[in-house]
Amino acid sequence: GEPCGGVIVRCDGVVTGKELVEVNDLVSTEPGQRYQLWDFTDADYISVTLEEIQKLAIQDSSIPSDCQLQAVLIVGSPRKIENLAHTYEVFSANWVGRRRKYQTELLSNLEDARKWLHVNLGITQFG
Repeated sequence: GEPCGGVIVRCDGVVTGKELVEVNDLVSTEPGQRYQLWDFTDADYISVTLEEIQKLAIQDSSIPSDCQLQAVLIVGSPRKIENLAHTYEVFSANWVGRRRKYQTELLSNLEDARKWLHVNLGITQFG
């Protein structure tokens, strides 16, 4: 496939770990991606277990090594996403960090995410 720059996943309402795992399964095999942006701006609640977060981290560690993935951005109100994001970081540092060199970034809104991508990855086309 064509390099797509990035994959954006928008989550709203009540988000379950099962949904995240299913979507991530599709997203993690998308060719040519340099970033993944998970947007929880419109999520009311994130219901995810430790096992599910662990599964997400394992999925991401099995992304093909020729993949250009450089960053996974998690966007949303810190109160809502903190638990998910920090737990993911801990797990992915164990598996993914050793095998891949992408970073995880927590951002509170899409504007900050856009700036981060521009500054860190030189990406100007977004969304």
